[in-house]
Amino acid sequence: MHCVGINRYFWPLHKDECWYEKDRIITMLPCEPEKFSGRHQALPLPIWESVKDKYDL
Repeated sequence: MHCVGINRYFWPLHKDECWYEKDRIITMLPCEPEKFSGRHQALPLPIWESVKDKYDL
């Protein structure tokens, strides 16, 4: 996902893979992000709140 605002993301149109070390993973999503608009999605609010608080966003 690419960030486009506060808790707003979009999936790229083409296959986009990034590989990260395990210690750089913030959280695993238990479900797909929620639709926000035609192309944008948002993380479930409890997950977003925990990430925001942990990283002071």
